Amino acid sequence: MIRRLTIPTGLRDRIAAVIFGTLVVLTALALTWALREAWAVYKLRRGVGARGSSRPTAAAGSAFSVRTFSGSRASYTDARTED
Repeated sequence: MIRRLTIPTGLRDRIAAVIFGTLVVLTALALTWALREAWAVYKLRRGVGARGSSRPTAAAGSAFSVRTFSGSRASYTDARTED
């Protein structure tokens, strides 16, 4: 017959409290990280740094397209043609 391991009630409660506390701290860290990432993505998609503009600005001579929004339509323009 296998003998069951018995843990004193006080020790068992302390172990459960430590596990619960660890889970609470890890959940808070994960939530904080996720919210910071979401906020960064929101700010990047909004075009932060293009003061007074609703879209990112293109550097002079750069060869990439800029996505502009007009109502519910999105259009692409060549950044080199904009002055």
